[in-house]
Amino acid sequence: GGISVKKCEKCGADCFDGAIICYKCKERFADAAEDTEIAEWTRKIGEDTLSRYKSMGGWLLFFMIVNGLAALKGFIDAGNYYSLFTALKHTATDMTPAMWTLSMIAVATLVASALVSGIFVILVCARRSIFLKIYQITSIASLLLSAAMMAVTYAVSGAPLNALVIVTLCFGVAGLFIMTLYYCRSVRVRVYMGGEEHKRRALFRL
Repeated sequence: GGISVKKCEKCGADCFDGAIICYKCKERFADAAEDTEIAEWTRKIGEDTLSRYKSMGGWLLFFMIVNGLAALKGFIDAGNYYSLFTALKHTATDMTPAMWTLSMIAVATLVASALVSGIFVILVCARRSIFLKIYQITSIASLLLSAAMMAVTYAVSGAPLNALVIVTLCFGVAGLFIMTLYYCRSVRVRVYMGGEEHKRRALFRL
């Protein structure tokens, strides 16, 4: 729905319903609370910016677009890899049962990752405070699964660990902490979510 507003009695400006002072004439509202999150945000970023932050935009919108595209790409890649592995199963003479199982695990991982990305976007758009906790759980699970698959691949094939895979895993860990930091510290995210409940429900905060 739209943003709730209230009219300043002094200058007639329409202000955000939770505002402490009028953004135009700086008059304090009689019904303003003494100490609230909205009061602090109003003082820091101003009434106009606070009102704009109530809708999706900025880096938050960018990350939602990235996650949406990642979900779409994940489903497409899963379908392509499944077709490839199925063809190899019937044509390649060196496709062992263990390799087929690992291939199917990889496809299932792609599907799960795509689903998670899609669900994450839905949770954020719906302003569900559980979104950060879900993001952290699934990211940690993905990292652990990737590490386990690396270990299994090494045990089955005996091939040395690929440095690129290890670097990618390290980037995944760094990404988890960077995104957690953004979702915890961003004023836009806190205003958009209507508070800091998502931080309180997170596995960890930065």
